[in-house]
Amino acid sequence: MKHKNLFLLLTIAIVAFVGCGPNNTGLTGKVSFSDDHSPLTKGIVILDDGSHVAKGPIQPDGTFKMGFEKAGNGVPPGTYKVYIQGAVDVEPEEHEDQDGKMVSSTMLSDATFLIDKKFTTRKTTDIEVTVTKEDQVLDIVVDRPSK
Repeated sequence: MKHKNLFLLLTIAIVAFVGCGPNNTGLTGKVSFSDDHSPLTKGIVILDDGSHVAKGPIQPDGTFKMGFEKAGNGVPPGTYKVYIQGAVDVEPEEHEDQDGKMVSSTMLSDATFLIDKKFTTRKTTDIEVTVTKEDQVLDIVVDRPSK
């Protein structure tokens, strides 16, 4: 009788362990501009549902692959706000240091945003996606900053 109970307990534990693993979805996509459909070449796509945050760096061709905690391991199903951070160009400024040598530095205040600022925070973005249990492709279209 003891062996039967132990076997039953082990079986339940194994089923519970296997059943409790994350069922994350593979999520890939591309970010492009609304005016000419050219790719956004830098930044990080962020999905945020208030509890989970998944990030995917944008490649030079505009593509990204989402990761949750570790790069590329998917996104749990749910509804997420989508925003992009780091989509800026920063031109280094050259000046002389105290020894008269030319050095370059970058100041974030001199950054040029590549996308409209509304796409840069969870509060201001109007992009939302529902992630299902199936692998998905998410094409994101953003506006350039207004002049």
